[in-house]
Amino acid sequence: PQPVFSSPTPTSLPSITDGGGDDVAFIGCHDGKLRALRISDGSLLWCTALPPGPKLEPSRGAIFSKPLLLPHPDDSHAMVCVATCSGRLCLLDGRSGRLVSSTATWAVDGELFSSPVAVGDRVLVGCRDDHLYCLQLGRGSTPPPSTGPTASSLTSDST
Repeated sequence: PQPVFSSPTPTSLPSITDGGGDDVAFIGCHDGKLRALRISDGSLLWCTALPPGPKLEPSRGAIFSKPLLLPHPDDSHAMVCVATCSGRLCLLDGRSGRLVSSTATWAVDGELFSSPVAVGDRVLVGCRDDHLYCLQLGRGSTPPPSTGPTASSLTSDST
């Protein structure tokens, strides 16, 4: 087993698990995997290895940040947003642990140790490259123009 450095994010959203009604905790680990655990008995619901980021040393994708829960665009369940030390921010489906799309990741040139926070339809995350990144989540509409790199479900402005 790998060390756990992130704080768990608990939720009682009934649609996270197939059976519904279970309390679930999302936990990032030093091995670069995000895990969903059933709180009542500690059983593993899913475990997802996140894609590597541009920075592979020294952290190799470890997750130190606390996962952030966001509403799914269809409001049926939650998405989990998580930052890796290798400089990648990922959006996963809370029920399955899969990326919400093939482009639901975004990379920066620095390490991401801080936890992302949500403000409306935006996610803010601080980076070791001395920038605060603001990502606007796309919800089926065209996102506003951005000054930074973009992915189909995320856009970025660096300030």
